[in-house]
Amino acid sequence: MNGTPNYEYVRPLNSGGRGDVHLYYFRTKNLQVAVKFLRDSHLRHQKRAFFREIDMLAKELPGMVKLLDFNKLANPPYYVMEYLGGGTLTQYAGRLPEDHLLTLARGLANVLATFHSKCGPHGDYKPDNIFAAQDGKLKLGDPAGNGFGFSVLLAPARGGTPGYWAPEIQNNGTVSPQADVFSFGATLYHLVTGRRPVDGQQLDPLANGLMCPARLREVILLCTRTDPEARPTMQHVVRFLDGESWASIRAEVEAQLERQKGFVGLTLLGFLFAIPFLFQD
Repeated sequence: MNGTPNYEYVRPLNSGGRGDVHLYYFRTKNLQVAVKFLRDSHLRHQKRAFFREIDMLAKELPGMVKLLDFNKLANPPYYVMEYLGGGTLTQYAGRLPEDHLLTLARGLANVLATFHSKCGPHGDYKPDNIFAAQDGKLKLGDPAGNGFGFSVLLAPARGGTPGYWAPEIQNNGTVSPQADVFSFGATLYHLVTGRRPVDGQQLDPLANGLMCPARLREVILLCTRTDPEARPTMQHVVRFLDGESWASIRAEVEAQLERQKGFVGLTLLGFLFAIPFLFQD
């Protein structure tokens, strides 16, 4: 990489559990880029995970860092991403007016819902992992790459950050989309109040003496329920933030569950009815 004429080394950016990220000048495109190199490339599981990161970035989903180049055969393997120099969402926590908060919440919900449908759980959702480009656009990131990679895409058996992680993750549970939903609610709490959430606290801005738009407060309360099954999906959150009532969404979900139960019941009844005929000569 250092000998490639298209790239001029600038400085190191950050190091994480799987790779090291450096800032380069990409001469061909006349822009600064972040390049992540795989560390311990002799380890097969590390290489597989790193290649998975590349494959996920190559999907070019809305809200993901843009993949510009990669080389899986290099020693060490690397990939090149756009450089986001606008800092993280954390710096805006507690400072945004109500209309900006609502717009931001809808945008973030859409990004995470799409991410879930295409890639599965994120595993460490929080304001520190949402990076802003210099033009103000927000994108998902991961501290292992200082916002330039997605090492958490592999959904480890345990992952997340205290204060933002769901209770089941804190208790050694498995990363899931519903755990991300809790983290989304905790992230909104931080953005609304300017206060980092703490494990075990009630994530209700009003209960803590802080103002909060009614719709955002309801999202926070719904997403941070202790029971994962009682939380909405991110698709439901998107619909709610777009103006649908939670009562109508809940009624639709309950009706769908009833239909599923009815289908299972009919299937079981049909099987039981067929049993006597299975043993006939």
